[in-house]
Amino acid sequence: MHSFDTYGWLADVQLSGRTTGVAPPAHGTKTVGLPYPNFTGVDWVMVPYSEPVQTTIPMDQLKTQKITSIRTHFGGLVAGLKADAAPYEVETWAVQTAEYSAWAANNTVPTPYVSALAAARGMTLADLMAKIGAKVAGLASIQGMQHALEAAVNAATTQAELDAVVF
Repeated sequence: MHSFDTYGWLADVQLSGRTTGVAPPAHGTKTVGLPYPNFTGVDWVMVPYSEPVQTTIPMDQLKTQKITSIRTHFGGLVAGLKADAAPYEVETWAVQTAEYSAWAANNTVPTPYVSALAAARGMTLADLMAKIGAKVAGLASIQGMQHALEAAVNAATTQAELDAVVF
């Protein structure tokens, strides 16, 4: 088997998925400007060898790609939390969070939704508020980690700094 690189040039090493049983023509060493085997997908042709053009992706585009990956990852974490709840329950999280926040500041404030939910579940208001508080803290932690990573991406000025942002 004979291998070829991404540009069709005969490769010096075996490349998985880039092989052919078709033998290349006799050739000399790979030298810019001299004929060298290039695979067309059907057969080898001898063409003047040229170095592949190195494309550089602009830093702002790399940052956008990295932030998109970060948001997809953390969006998946939140989606996992939401998957454990019925859709109508997720719709009440804003109300539960607002009542939790008010109750955490002053546990005598009325909490009509969460109080009714606790009663229906046979729980004390304090126990249900503890569960809601844990979920609020978990979501805040996820969002905080996401924002920290995005800030690191935005602060990066080199490829190495961008590559150092891992999650």
